[in-house]
Amino acid sequence: DTSKVAKKEPDGSVKGLSGRSLKLGSWGEKVEEFRLGARRLFEFMPSDLVKKMKSERKQMVEVKQHITAGEIQRAVDKLAGAAAKGDDSDTQKRFEKKDLELQQAQLKELMEKWDDPGPLMDVLMYHDTEKDTWRVVVDVDCHGDLTEASPMAPFAVERQTGVLGQKMGAELT
Repeated sequence: DTSKVAKKEPDGSVKGLSGRSLKLGSWGEKVEEFRLGARRLFEFMPSDLVKKMKSERKQMVEVKQHITAGEIQRAVDKLAGAAAKGDDSDTQKRFEKKDLELQQAQLKELMEKWDDPGPLMDVLMYHDTEKDTWRVVVDVDCHGDLTEASPMAPFAVERQTGVLGQKMGAELT
């Protein structure tokens, strides 16, 4: 769906549906109006590859989650150690400990309910008035820098192909 219309920001960028600020290349200098869309990378991939990528991405998140959980546990242990020395009269420390325990519970719940919909790619579409055709630019790396992106016309018009997800461990043409 590319029904949302946007104009360039004063700095020459366009705000994508992902919320990222999309930095345009020289191809966007003469364009006044863009149609915005967004697609998940996983929508274009075979199911076996999606499973593999989801597994790898979950492992990366689990490592970060484990590190964070360890840091929180050390902070809880430190507060518990202070309480064992009879230093628990401080109400602030009780609140800190309760807050840390809530953070632990939230981390655990997040991992139990983990769902990875895949990277969200912004799609810009515009009308090329010089060649009287529509062109599309896809933020395949999901970082907002479209300065090196090549706008593509419909395949039937110019026979162009491109690569999706190359930096994400998958390559689809």
